[in-house]
This record gives sequence, structure tokens and C-alpha cells, in this order.
Amino acid sequence: MKRKVLVVDDEKDIGDSFKELLERRNCQVFTALKSEDAWEIFQKERPQACSIDIHMPSSAFDGLELLRKIRDVDKEVFCIVFTVEEEREAKERAEKLGANIYRQKPASIDELEEIIGLLAGRK
Repeated sequence: MKRKVLVVDDEKDIGDSFKELLERRNCQVFTALKSEDAWEIFQKERPQACSIDIHMPSSAFDGLELLRKIRDVDKEVFCIVFTVEEEREAKERAEKLGANIYRQKPASIDELEEIIGLLAGRK
């Protein structure tokens, strides 16, 4: 059975890149440009891993609120949270909400490989 992964990012190119890399690792990937769409997908598909961008200005709520909603339903799903800027307050909130990993964008090639491996359940 393929591992289900949800990728949430308001930048379509980033979501598409993650999708392509994860599909190469035999994952079933769902992408969303908005948090409300991601929440619907999460409830329907119940992925084992999520990659969540914090800042999504065109969404009804940010990535941290999405993380909170996910954790209210499933404490076991593996969640990586991304942000463009290093924000201590956001990092602390993400950790309190149960993010497994908090990373700043852009990720280096080595970090990206590590992240893809973790999302795919291979590390």
C-alpha cells in the first residue's frame, strides 16, 4: 500500500515539485494551495504525513491552524511545517501544536532529500 502524503503550499511550483519527488518514492500525493482545501483532503484521505506551509495569505486560516486541526484528529500523522522567515513565536507554536519538524524555506538540496525521505517514511 502506498503511503499517503499531503503537501500544502500556496506556491504551486513547490507543491508540484514535492509531489513529483514523493511519487518517485511510491507515495500517493495530495496537494492543496489553500488551508481549507487541505483540511478537506486530510479528513477524506487521512494521510500518514503532511508538509505544511505556515503562511498562506489567500487561505481562510494559516498553516499553524491547519496543524492544530490535524492534531485534534490524529496525533500520529508525521507533520513538517515550513516558513519563509525564521520566526521564533511561530516555531514555538508549531512545536506546541505537535509539529515533528520545523524548517525554514528555502531548503538546501540535502535538507530537501532528508525531508522527502521523512515524508515518504523511508528514514
